[in-house]
This record gives sequence, C-alpha cells and structure tokens, in this order.
Amino acid sequence: MTKLLGEALSEASKLPKDEQDALARSILVELEIDHQWDKTFEDSADVLERLANEALQEHRTGPTKLLDPEIASHYFAPYPLISLYDPTPEK
Repeated sequence: MTKLLGEALSEASKLPKDEQDALARSILVELEIDHQWDKTFEDSADVLERLANEALQEHRTGPTKLLDPEIASHYFAPYPLISLYDPTPEK
C-alpha cells in the first residue's frame, strides 16, 4: 500500500461507520468500473487497431484534412490528452 493511500484510509477510519461504508462502496464501484473498462479495451483491441489503421490509411491517402486549430480547440478543450498533432511525416 502506498503512503498516500494509507493516509487516506487512516483519515477515513475516523469517519462515522455509515460514511466509511459509503466511501468503501464508492471505491469498490470505481475499481469495478476501471476493471470493466480494462476488459472492454482488452476484448476490443483488435477492432480498435483495425479502426486506427483505417483512419491512418485514409489520412495518408488524402480523404481527411486537418481541423482548424481554433475551431478544434473548442471541441477538444475538455480532453487535454487529445492532440491536434499531424502524424504524417513531412515530404
């Protein structure tokens, strides 16, 4: 167990029993959701790879175009890990 998790659990142990149980249920639900996402991605890795390859092929052959960064930033602002980087090597 990490130090931070130990500190969090130590603080949680000071809560009333019903709040401890509510917190425990929340943690267990989050862990189950994480497990379900992992399983979903694991089970669909081949489909995701195929779709990614299709998208890259379309990008390389020309049917796609870069988004206007100003417009795209409006849509992608809530998703900071999405990059507007163009993976096409310069010619």
